[in-house]
Amino acid sequence: MKSIFRRQSLTTASAGTLAATAAFAKPARAMLVVLAMVMIAVMIPNPSFAQQKKLVLWTHWDQNPEFNKWYAEKGKEFAKKSGYEVEVVTIPYQGYEAKYLAAFMAKNSAPDIFMGMTHHWCGQYDFCDKMPADLAKTIDENLPKYMGEVGKWKGVRYGIPIEHGNFQQMYINVDMFKKAGLNPDAPPKTMNDWLAAMKKLTIADPKGGEPTQVGFAIRSKGHPVGITDKFLPFAHAWGARMLSPDLDKATGYANSPQMVAALTFFGDLVNKDKVASLSFGNPEDAFGQKRAAVIFRESWFFGWLKKNAPDVNFKVYALPCEKACPGAGALFPWTDLVYKNSPNKQVA
Repeated sequence: MKSIFRRQSLTTASAGTLAATAAFAKPARAMLVVLAMVMIAVMIPNPSFAQQKKLVLWTHWDQNPEFNKWYAEKGKEFAKKSGYEVEVVTIPYQGYEAKYLAAFMAKNSAPDIFMGMTHHWCGQYDFCDKMPADLAKTIDENLPKYMGEVGKWKGVRYGIPIEHGNFQQMYINVDMFKKAGLNPDAPPKTMNDWLAAMKKLTIADPKGGEPTQVGFAIRSKGHPVGITDKFLPFAHAWGARMLSPDLDKATGYANSPQMVAALTFFGDLVNKDKVASLSFGNPEDAFGQKRAAVIFRESWFFGWLKKNAPDVNFKVYALPCEKACPGAGALFPWTDLVYKNSPNKQVA
């Protein structure tokens, strides 16, 4: 603090000396002296100058740049109304957890708002600010019922779900269905019928190698949670679940007979039935390049296809059923959350 006050005293003294000199100088010289005095006052930092008001929002949806542009556009609208600039920062998805954790623990480098999962950052950790009661009431009254628990931890609302369609649906290639003698307007509704269709849609290599076209674009690489999430439709179809309803027990659930049956069916798609292949890489690309006829993906994939694979003729249907019909479940209940140590949390 002493150095700051010292600088202020120097500025005041300098200004006084220059003003005195100007009083006895010729008019032209006086003008130059005054100009010099003004320049000194501007160039020397003054702690009383107001700092720019800004909110920082972190998102790790690097695969959805269009969605992140929407954040930026809404941020500009918010700035006009509130005076707070909104900076949108895209954190690469691979390794985002470590980046988030380091920033939250350091506090001074953390965002004000961030995209994440409530059970992770508000439950496993304690980095989230509880939503004000009036806003929470508005959110709860306007969310679809199946989305009601997204953004909550132990009954308390912390975040706002980022979309209402964050669950998987069945995308089919219409032209490939027709070529295989299947009706694209009558998609398979059971897993057995679905498997039969996948076999018709697969074009095997006559030499016994990898198929040239597969029925199903399977997820086998990337983040472990993402790989597991893409298996959920099969687990749910067989009536399996990963954890107890209270989310505190895995034994007896993750290894239940229903889960074993679902895993066996899923693994057989590659190892036995040969309707999916690990060599096809990214499932979105395989479907977009017309090398796979079917993919299970969330609602955002609709827009992705329109932009990145506009020549693919596709339709979207509900997932096939077995003992049960998969619902709106996902391991990624993404929400926008507020960091509890943010100095701007009331504005955020």
